[in-house]
Amino acid sequence: MSVIAYFDESGDDGIIKYSSDTFILSSIYMYDTEWENNFNKFKEMRKFLKKEFGFPIKEEFHTANFFTDKNPYREYKWTNEERKKYC
Repeated sequence: MSVIAYFDESGDDGIIKYSSDTFILSSIYMYDTEWENNFNKFKEMRKFLKKEFGFPIKEEFHTANFFTDKNPYREYKWTNEERKKYC
């Protein structure tokens, strides 16, 4: 049995002068035998987000853009209170 791991980062590491104050590194790992089942769970979650909020199923989600009302989330015309509620 093998393990699959995915790592992703948000923000930056503060090396340059204009870096953000936040750096987040996250990961998810699973046995290869669970990959398909977990993939299907993520697909169902994305379908739910599409149905409830109109988020495109295949669009990558960027929290910073969501909270600062930048595209592609601006088209939803949510208030700051609504965006905070959804997260």
